[in-house]
Amino acid sequence: GIPDIIKDGVNGLLVEPQNPVDLAEKILRLARGRELREQMGKNGRLIIKENFNWDKIAKRLIDVYDQTLN
Repeated sequence: GIPDIIKDGVNGLLVEPQNPVDLAEKILRLARGRELREQMGKNGRLIIKENFNWDKIAKRLIDVYDQTLN
């Protein structure tokens, strides 16, 4: 589920599982990149606002019920 929501370099950074070197590099990249942090934060808020508001969640749920009943 994480790669479905997090877009690497857009609204977060994905780290290779079980790779502490990759994790350390990504932490340093964030620590050194104020603009990157700010832009990814803005992008993350926008993605959540557009895709996970109550209207969209309710519509998806109704669609699931409709598909199940048909």
